[in-house]
Amino acid sequence: MKKLPSNIYINKSTNEHIHKSIKICTKCHLNFTSAALEMHQDANCGNPKILKLVKLRNKYGSIVYKHRNDPDPIWPFMVVID
Repeated sequence: MKKLPSNIYINKSTNEHIHKSIKICTKCHLNFTSAALEMHQDANCGNPKILKLVKLRNKYGSIVYKHRNDPDPIWPFMVVID
């Protein structure tokens, strides 16, 4: 298996490759930026689409949600429209 860069780790629940700065919800195991995770948890694991979070896909194909006012992440990403 190819060795991952030191700033990337694996979400063991979903097997997704994510940046170290990303937080994982302990209930539903989705990936979030810090502000988005707070919003998600305040809504009792609220649906990211209903909370109007922006859906990003990193270069490994993993989905990460961020609040629209959060700064863009430092890792390569693209916005997912659905």
